[in-house]
Amino acid sequence: MSFDALPLRPQRIGIVGGGISGLAAAYLLSPQHNVTLYEAAPRLGGHARTKMAGLRGDQPVYTGFIVFNYANYPHLTAMFRDLEVPVKRSDMSFGATIDNGHVEYGLNDLAALIGQKRNLARPQFIRMVRDILRFNARAEAVATSDEVTVDELIGQLGLGDWFRRYYLLPICGAIWSSPVDGIGAFPARTLVQFFRNHALLSTSGQHQWWTVTGGSVEYVRRLEARLRLTGAELRAGTVRPGHHGLPFRRGAGPAGRPVG
Repeated sequence: MSFDALPLRPQRIGIVGGGISGLAAAYLLSPQHNVTLYEAAPRLGGHARTKMAGLRGDQPVYTGFIVFNYANYPHLTAMFRDLEVPVKRSDMSFGATIDNGHVEYGLNDLAALIGQKRNLARPQFIRMVRDILRFNARAEAVATSDEVTVDELIGQLGLGDWFRRYYLLPICGAIWSSPVDGIGAFPARTLVQFFRNHALLSTSGQHQWWTVTGGSVEYVRRLEARLRLTGAELRAGTVRPGHHGLPFRRGAGPAGRPVG
């Protein structure tokens, strides 16, 4: 008798948090189990939300989730296909304007790179471009350990101040929505691997990026509808007073133990 395909015994499962991680967990578990999802906020989706803006209030603005690609997000895109989430091509080119326009450039093409004609007469700018190419070509070979920080990697490669201040720190801050003053201490290998995985170490062959037509609200709606169809219990706005907003429901855990 094989034990590889033992029948699943349905379990009662509580999921705390109705952001994309909680919703995805419920999406995978609810077809075979009795799932209850708790969310303190009155709406599901967490940071994946869409606000309508514009003069007529008909322009969706994505305040959290924005873009994805099929190479790096296989599970997300499989879920999108299953839920028939509408998507369209997007653009993930990088541009920077620094010190009120003192330095401006983009990486979309050559015209964007020299968008400010004076860049061609700036030795520091020409060196920055050369340093970007040097970083792309050699960073993987040097960043072999997370014991090496980003600043140490920059030093080992002999990269200049403009590369650090006007390229690497701004692009990392944009990617991770993080303050740039902590990026120099970031583990170099992890950063370089992220760049490699997302095709940022090459001037060609970058991934095609996509976005959800109508904003992330479109897939949150579809997830909510699917979860209700599979029998999941969705408890938005569920709060235990005096416990920092953590969702709570007595008797939901195993043997009647409270959740929260």
